[in-house]
Parts: sequence; structure tokens; C-alpha cells
Amino acid sequence: MGKRILIVEDEALIAFEVEETLLESGYDVVSIAATRDNALACLAGETPDGAILDANLDGQSAQPVAERLAQLGVPYMIMSGYSLEQIGPWAEGVTLLSKPFRHAELMAKVDELMQ
Repeated sequence: MGKRILIVEDEALIAFEVEETLLESGYDVVSIAATRDNALACLAGETPDGAILDANLDGQSAQPVAERLAQLGVPYMIMSGYSLEQIGPWAEGVTLLSKPFRHAELMAKVDELMQ
């Protein structure tokens, strides 16, 4: 069984593309959460091995999700069209995958995150 990843992304096409890439690379996808509330509810039910967060979820910051992941000790990375500076202080020191991205870029960062 592969490492279990939570995908937090509000754009369905991107979320499914990430899921497909992870599955093809031997990871398991715990869930795809399109909203901050969905992500927090998912984390209340189970703890993934890692997470990929879109910084902006339909106009809401993913910061509360990042904070909960940190409390749980779950490594996460940010996937965004924004720079770390634009995202804000909560993103400091977090791996950023800039959108748009290539599958190889995604997997390199996920593999590094999950080591």
C-alpha cells in the first residue's frame, strides 16, 4: 500500500489530474477536498501521510487546513498560482508547486515531501 495523500483543490480538473498522477506513481489518495470545510472534516476523520494544498480555495485561504496539518504532524506542500510572498506568512518554509505544473515536477516534489 502506498503513502496516503489528501488533495485540497477547488478546481476539479486539476484535482483529478493530480489524483491520477499520484495513483499512477503508487500513492493512495485519501480524499479530494474542494473546500476548506471539507478538508477540515476529512482531517477530523483520518490522518493522511501527506497533503497537497491549493492556497486559495474559492476565495478562502487554506491557512486553517495548513495549521491543522501541522498540528497533526502531517507534511504538506502548497500548489498555487501565487508566490509564497503573495500567499502570506503561513506559507513560509513550505514547498511550493507553481501552477501550471508538469507531472514530473509534481511527483518530484511529492516524493521529496514523503521521504
